Amino acid sequence: MINTMLDESLPLTVGEFEEWGNPKEKDAFDYMMKYSPYDNVGAHAYPTMLVRSSYNDSQVMYWEPAKYVARLRAKKTDANPLLFKVNMQQDTEDSLGVSIAYATRHGTTHSSSRSSG
Repeated sequence: MINTMLDESLPLTVGEFEEWGNPKEKDAFDYMMKYSPYDNVGAHAYPTMLVRSSYNDSQVMYWEPAKYVARLRAKKTDANPLLFKVNMQQDTEDSLGVSIAYATRHGTTHSSSRSSG
């Protein structure tokens, strides 16, 4: 997250400064580091996880969750599965909508979250 927010050439980054702060300012940087998923991965056990992304997502570039998963795999101390799925067809919101609709129709539960790293 911090690397992305420091790259002003990426779409949406500068516009996010108003909401999240500019990481080039020390107070904003320190605050972001407290909740940055990528920067807070530690060497301990994690639950079974499925991290989903999309190649065509305009808000969270696919390499951010890929880096997050790579860091988790390198640091986690358990043997729980850590799966990473990249949708090459739709953006994340579209694919989540399809999954939620399927779960609703078939009486299954569905939970997901978008991550950045």
